[in-house]
Amino acid sequence: MSGRPQGSMKGRVTAAVATALLLAGLSFTPPVFAQSPSPNANFVNVSPGSTGIPSGASGIVVEGLGSGSCSYSLSSIETTTVYYINQGYLTWTELSPQSACASISSYQSYVTSIISYVQANAANWGTYWDGIMLDEESGFGYSTTSLQTLNNAVDVDMSGTGGIAWWSTEDFSGTNNWSQSAYNGLVNGSFPAPQISTAYMVTLANSYLSSYGGTTLVTWSTSYPSPYTNEAASTNAINGGPYVQSGLYWANEFV
Repeated sequence: MSGRPQGSMKGRVTAAVATALLLAGLSFTPPVFAQSPSPNANFVNVSPGSTGIPSGASGIVVEGLGSGSCSYSLSSIETTTVYYINQGYLTWTELSPQSACASISSYQSYVTSIISYVQANAANWGTYWDGIMLDEESGFGYSTTSLQTLNNAVDVDMSGTGGIAWWSTEDFSGTNNWSQSAYNGLVNGSFPAPQISTAYMVTLANSYLSSYGGTTLVTWSTSYPSPYTNEAASTNAINGGPYVQSGLYWANEFV
């Protein structure tokens, strides 16, 4: 299966209702939809330099954080990505663009370096490397305009990789920090992996699905605030189908 976004599972009117409630200043408890089929595998994050397999992991996210002047070094991100690919695990390489850590142009160069390193050093990278995951958040210091510049460049870079590799957006916006149109622009063309930890993120993710279709790699965590404290709570809030790769239906656990 190609890593490129495919499929069309349209969202329902609930996203519009949720938006109206939020704009009216009213609380919104998301109804239970449940992704269909339910995810039966999880990517789980590891830090660069790790060699272990987290509990419950069927795949790996090498979480490079901000890199640049922050944790972690580009070389450690690259070598750890190759390590898990060579162990036969489906693997994402994650960067978290932060204005305090590196410039947008630096992040663009990190992505091209990672692509070259993986292709040169990982056995069967075309089968096991899912690609680049960008953890973009409204509190990380970059405007959506700057992040859009990065995403456009990553889309071009990943278009030439081959294999299953593509790019994903593990995005998070604080309530009303990003508009729906800004969110749509950031994730469009990627495999969206929204952090489903608030009602506002549920609204952004489902409204995007309603407009564009596709699948969602739901990011969940037991550390998220109630009611999004487990996989079922987060995946049940999202319409459509889960990310599909290697015959499995995936969610993305943050630990």
